[in-house]
Amino acid sequence: MDRYAIIGLGRFGRRLAGQLTSSGAEIIAIDRDPDIIEQIRDDVTLALRMDSTDSRALVAQSINKLDVAVVAMGTQFEAAAMTTAVLKSLGLKRIIARATSSVRGHILRSVGAHEVIYPEDESAIHLARRLVHPHLLDPLQLAPGYSLIQLQAPASFVGKTLRQLDLRNKYHINVAAIRRESPATERRDFCVVPLPDEVVNAEDTLIVLGGDADLQRLPAG
Repeated sequence: MDRYAIIGLGRFGRRLAGQLTSSGAEIIAIDRDPDIIEQIRDDVTLALRMDSTDSRALVAQSINKLDVAVVAMGTQFEAAAMTTAVLKSLGLKRIIARATSSVRGHILRSVGAHEVIYPEDESAIHLARRLVHPHLLDPLQLAPGYSLIQLQAPASFVGKTLRQLDLRNKYHINVAAIRRESPATERRDFCVVPLPDEVVNAEDTLIVLGGDADLQRLPAG
């Protein structure tokens, strides 16, 4: 499981930290406000009051060794840009920055963000799902705790029938459809409610529904 730093604990940052924590991820939450740090302390792995533009402070807490840093500051753009630049200089593998406009997003990319998100386009819940389960494509929540997702066929599924995979018994999920593409013929088919003897191909995308906890147990790659 990846380790994440969430920097800036406004509504978006706190919700993202909560969603990632509930998925079992290790979260280091960072903000300058002592009251916010006190409020979130019991909900994350580690809550730190610090200046995120101070590279020495970040290194002292091993933030440079984490897998992902999310710069979630909404209104403090100068601090967000400086934090992004500092994280880039420290060699973070992946930096995601939150921006409130396309102009600010362009600036954040230019100073080191690998990805920019916009609050009007992406919720904290959706981002948390993308981070923890990148192999689950475009999840659609059907009801609290239940989703419909697209799953690129894992290597362990390829060449086996749905009957052999026995996904309903092993993972408590159902395959509602298979989207199939053939690189050789450029043909695209959509098989709705596939039969148990349907064989999974390497290029298949499985449309699967089930409980969120069960979907998260599906293999990746």
